[in-house]
Amino acid sequence: MPYPSKLRKSLVEHNIDESIINQIFRGYEDLQDKSPKKEKITFFTEAMNKIDELMDYDTKYQIIDWCACCKSGKRAKDVKKLTKEFEGESLKKKLKALWEVPNMGQPVVNENGYIKTGIYYKDDNKYKCACTCFHNEKITEPISSTYCLCCAGHFRHHYQNALGVKLKTVEVVSSPISSLGKDPCVFTYEILD
Repeated sequence: MPYPSKLRKSLVEHNIDESIINQIFRGYEDLQDKSPKKEKITFFTEAMNKIDELMDYDTKYQIIDWCACCKSGKRAKDVKKLTKEFEGESLKKKLKALWEVPNMGQPVVNENGYIKTGIYYKDDNKYKCACTCFHNEKITEPISSTYCLCCAGHFRHHYQNALGVKLKTVEVVSSPISSLGKDPCVFTYEILD
């Protein structure tokens, strides 16, 4: 979600009151998708703090998950191929097969019955954010993991297609941007059907 316009559109689509949208964008009314990365990072840092303050988890989840990017392209093709190849197989076999799909993590069912996965991209002994907004940027203050519901939404979308089940992001367990590189991106998903 490196695009402020997408966040604004999601807020409107989810019927968030205009006064709340104005609070989130206050001081950034002229921010564009092509604005410098540093400006967007400052905006998203402040926007996530305001969203955390003003909204409950389910509302935040719906808004940020909607912003998930990269739902098509190579990953979608790889998942489609996997879906055909493993049609009728167990959830466990499909999860294990996802390990072989490049950049799709290593999902497993944890002790709570949730699917757990992550992105373990490391550079100079620090975990790095995969999002194009934060990738290769030096983060000096923690950023709310609410932002990471977008990336979790990317994985949720592809996992649903691969596994043939409906999922909901339960939690962003950890994140490089919220931990200043100490922890990787880790997500958990509830299987809804």
